[in-house]
Amino acid sequence: SIKRGAGPGGLSFVQRFEYWKAATGIISKNFWFGVGTGDMDEAFRIQYEEMKTQLPPEVRHRSHNQFLAIFTAFGVFGFIWFIFTLVYPPIQLKAFRNFRYFVFFAIISLSMLFEDTLETQTGVSFFMFFYSLLLFGRNKTGVSAENNYTQKISDD
Repeated sequence: SIKRGAGPGGLSFVQRFEYWKAATGIISKNFWFGVGTGDMDEAFRIQYEEMKTQLPPEVRHRSHNQFLAIFTAFGVFGFIWFIFTLVYPPIQLKAFRNFRYFVFFAIISLSMLFEDTLETQTGVSFFMFFYSLLLFGRNKTGVSAENNYTQKISDD
């Protein structure tokens, strides 16, 4: 148990706090421009050493938080751009009024809090497929393109 002086190794949820602590340490040193995507692993290795973490080396990972990962890699400017590109299109297209899109956005945002969702090919493919489908798959009347096509055929 951590209360009895044992380290966080083996406790997945507690390890994440160490990951987030390491990420915020890196961010504080590289606030404006980040460390870049190529130096993330090295930055985390150095940060864990400076923190004198009790995590064993085999479980010292990145932040497991997409927002912290973006901020760590690209700094405040990259983070602001990421948030802008994530939120502006659905605001502009009023997609948050669509229940399916709103649920998708809530789920993906929650996923990004606890995983580096966009750091894997699977995560990027999942996000882009559903983001595009739910965001751009409706016409301006709010009717899905499929329903509109079916309606036109039945009218003929």
